[in-house]
Amino acid sequence: MKRIFAATPSIAHDNPTAGLSRYEISHLAEHLARAGLGPELHRLLSLETATNRNAWYETKIANADISGYMADLATARSIAETQPAQSRDSVGLKVRYALLASSAGTVVAEFPPTLLRSCNKTCSVARCVVA
Repeated sequence: MKRIFAATPSIAHDNPTAGLSRYEISHLAEHLARAGLGPELHRLLSLETATNRNAWYETKIANADISGYMADLATARSIAETQPAQSRDSVGLKVRYALLASSAGTVVAEFPPTLLRSCNKTCSVARCVVA
C-alpha cells in the first residue's frame, strides 16, 4: 500500500495504481477489508490520476473488471455503514459510494444494445466502454 499512496504520477503513468499486478487489482480491496483496513480502502477508492479521474475506476476498467469495481464500492460502503450513523465521515462515504456506483452503472447502461453486441464480438464490453 505504501508504494501506491507514495506514488507520484508521471506523464507515462499518471495513475498511482497502474503498476499493480492483475492479482492485486482483483483482490486488493477485499484484502484491505478483511484485514480491517477500512481507512486504507477508502483512501484507495479516492485516489486520483494526474488528470483528476478516479484512479481505481480507471485501473479496473482497463482490466475489464467493472463488476469488480462495483463489488469494491459495495464493500467500502458496507464498511462505512459500520461507523456511527451521525459520523460526518460515514454519511459522506456512503453518499460518495452511491454516486460512484450510479455513475459507473450509467456509463454501461447508456450504450445501445446493438453497440454492446458488436463490442462483445470483438472484445469485452468493459474494453469497449473505455474506448
